Amino acid sequence: MSAHTPGPWKVYALGYGNPHRIEDADGHTIAGATTYRSNPEWPAAANARLIAAAPDLLAACEAVLAHWQTQMPRAEQ
Repeated sequence: MSAHTPGPWKVYALGYGNPHRIEDADGHTIAGATTYRSNPEWPAAANARLIAAAPDLLAACEAVLAHWQTQMPRAEQ
C-alpha cells in the first residue's frame, strides 16, 4: 500500500462560492471542494468533510482487515 498524508485532516470554509479547503495537521492543503455556478446544489461542504475523514476511514478499514485476518479461519487451498 502506498503512503498517505497522516491525519488529522481539517476542513476550512473559504467564503464566496462555497469553496472548502482540506488541510493536514501541518496546514498543508490536501484537497479542495467547491460549488460550481452551474450546480449550486452540489454539496461541497459534505464532500470536503468526507475527504477530511479519509485517514479515519482508512484506519477503520485496516482494523477490520486485521481482525478478519487473525480471527477468521482461512480456507484450505
